Amino acid sequence: MIALRREIQAMSGSTIGMGKRIVGIETKLEAAIEKQLEFAQRDPDEVVYSQAARLVEMGANVDDLVHSCGIGRPEAELMTLMHRELSPGKSLKKY
Repeated sequence: MIALRREIQAMSGSTIGMGKRIVGIETKLEAAIEKQLEFAQRDPDEVVYSQAARLVEMGANVDDLVHSCGIGRPEAELMTLMHRELSPGKSLKKY
């Protein structure tokens, strides 16, 4: 009788633990779905330019930006020029 009671308590405890884990996983899943929906509703141009900015920071050149991000050459040239002019360690010109 005592062994049966212990076994029932052990099973109840593990069931409660599994329930808590499932609730935690559901919470994380809901947050991930919400982030995915926010990402899907973003302006596609914003995503492209964010990606291009990251690539420029990593050292990509104009051709890399044109081919990887699908932006026009003038935009890619402007982004690389801006990055070069505003990069840390370079003093801004005073006019």
